[in-house]
Amino acid sequence: MDLSPEGDVRVVVFDVNIYLDVARLLGAPFSWDRYQAFLRDNRSAYVPNGSSSAIDSAFAISHSLSGEFSGGVGLQVWTSNHIDNLVMTKAGQPSREELEARAAFGQSVRDEDCGLGWTSEASELLVHDLVYTVVYDETDGGSVGDITFPIGNPPLDHEDGKVFATARMAGCEVAGEQCVTYCVTRDHGFRHPKTPLPRTVTVLYPHEWIALLRKARYTARSAKPEMLRRVRDRTH
Repeated sequence: MDLSPEGDVRVVVFDVNIYLDVARLLGAPFSWDRYQAFLRDNRSAYVPNGSSSAIDSAFAISHSLSGEFSGGVGLQVWTSNHIDNLVMTKAGQPSREELEARAAFGQSVRDEDCGLGWTSEASELLVHDLVYTVVYDETDGGSVGDITFPIGNPPLDHEDGKVFATARMAGCEVAGEQCVTYCVTRDHGFRHPKTPLPRTVTVLYPHEWIALLRKARYTARSAKPEMLRRVRDRTH
């Protein structure tokens, strides 16, 4: 990948719910063939998608696979042990339907107890085949490893605070100081917290991330002819 002379790069971290959306859409076990087929079948879908916000998540990831933010500016997807482990845990938790079928009369089922109901093997492969492929193979990203303390907690809960900390630490890992860093989530409380989060990380919904990438790439493509014209003018 050819970067700008300054080696400019952007960093993005996908929240756990983004990966789980893709898993939920495709079913177990995850496969890239089915993912690519899904993207082809839904290539004309609008974002934000009115029928399923999970479709936005699927395209948010696919739009990031080139490893390029816009014309010569790199893009790396990063993760952490917290994200990896939680993706695996949530995939393997019983589904809401299963929990409701087991529940005693009058007993409510909590959202945090619900998962996809996948086998332990399929849940582990989801991390290796989806998360690790996106991070390491497709975008040359990395992992910040263990997250000891959350950042932005409160107003974020403990889990979201660790995702935010992942993004904050990833931006520092790449640049030595905070580079331009994004975190993509479907969680309304994460996107619109009751009190402001540190400005070092920009939190976006999936459709906002897609729009940002499309605009940046379109602007970069449109600017090239003008830049060439200016070079020709200076040389004549």
